[in-house]
Amino acid sequence: MEEEKTKNKKNKLAIAGFVLGLVSIIFSWIGIIPILALIFSGIGLYQAKERKEGGVVLAIIGLILGAIYTLVYMKTYGHI
Repeated sequence: MEEEKTKNKKNKLAIAGFVLGLVSIIFSWIGIIPILALIFSGIGLYQAKERKEGGVVLAIIGLILGAIYTLVYMKTYGHI
């Protein structure tokens, strides 16, 4: 019963990482947003797996978006 209750609960850091990943699509010229998406998604993914919470998929999507738009930012401003 308790495991079922934690499965329905989504990890808040995973959700925050996903939202930051989405925001980084629009504001990719602000380099800190995709970096924060990577950080929050990474921590959220770890916590969600450890605690057996939901939000693993959101964290993975946040990681992907954060990585893509970090690279976009770096390419745009000549860091790559």
